[in-house]
Amino acid sequence: SDFNIKAPGTSGFYSWHQDGTYAGHASADDVLTAWVALTPASVSAGCMHFLPASHHEQLEHYQSQDPNNVLSIGQTIPEEIIKNLQDPVAGPLEPGQASLHHWNCVHASGPNTTDQERVGLAIRYMRAEGVYSPRGGAREHATLVCGKYTGDYWVLDQGIETEYGEEEWDRHKRGAEQRA
Repeated sequence: SDFNIKAPGTSGFYSWHQDGTYAGHASADDVLTAWVALTPASVSAGCMHFLPASHHEQLEHYQSQDPNNVLSIGQTIPEEIIKNLQDPVAGPLEPGQASLHHWNCVHASGPNTTDQERVGLAIRYMRAEGVYSPRGGAREHATLVCGKYTGDYWVLDQGIETEYGEEEWDRHKRGAEQRA
């Protein structure tokens, strides 16, 4: 999971891309992103736009050198591919609303031209049977929501036994320190 924050009046954008391009998951069908709006995500605030029916295959990407592209390595689908896909659909959200998209759904978002931050939380749901190849040898943490996990790709976070319990806070602190 990660926070997507766009400061007010900034030119940062997310180019047309598919989440699974550089993620290391063997099957895009094993992953779904839930994007939860914590502040208004209007078109002018840079809400996501989706290209319908674009999730059926992994598309070519290149690494954009645009300094305003806020994707980690500028992963971008070439314009000649985008123009052959369906027209974009805007996905504005109010705080508390969420959108769900397939790991290979092509999406983008423009700059935030409003006077308010645009904040969202992206949560990835993955099948326990999915295959993940960690980048750089680092294993990531995950929380098992359902099913049984038998792989060794993820470090599974322990469940909560006592809400706001001392042991739970200690585990959280140790995990945060390991990830820093």
